[in-house]
Amino acid sequence: PRGGRGGGRGGGNTPSKVLFIRNLSYETEPHTLENLFPEATDVYLPKDRDTGERRGFGFITFEDVSTAKQVMKKNDGMDVDGEYISLRFAEERARGGGRGGGSPGFGRGRGGRGGRGGRGGGFGQQKAVRTGAIQQFAGSRTSFGNDSD
Repeated sequence: PRGGRGGGRGGGNTPSKVLFIRNLSYETEPHTLENLFPEATDVYLPKDRDTGERRGFGFITFEDVSTAKQVMKKNDGMDVDGEYISLRFAEERARGGGRGGGSPGFGRGRGGRGGRGGRGGGFGQQKAVRTGAIQQFAGSRTSFGNDSD
């Protein structure tokens, strides 16, 4: 068994109906957790964007907070696929922006990289915005040498 895995969002102390599970084996599949936690309404195990491999952590959603509390109390530290898992309440994410998806307000995948600002521009220049019309040239013409225009 290897240890030290599990990242992502989680580790909160405020009870919620979503549990953050870490230190999972990379081979653990969602159906394994669905069988271990039949009370779960959703199981999400993110994969690495580049390799497609599981990342060693995930999120388990339950119908209500009291069920999540009971499951955490009973199963924190249990052996799953040769690894001792850690269960914590997932931290609620701020709504809006980011990628995310799935359960409302809770960490799913990488999520929330936030906006990097509009369409750009810079140095006082205006960029043409896709309007479906031909843009009017509003600059000045500069000639070099013997331009015959």
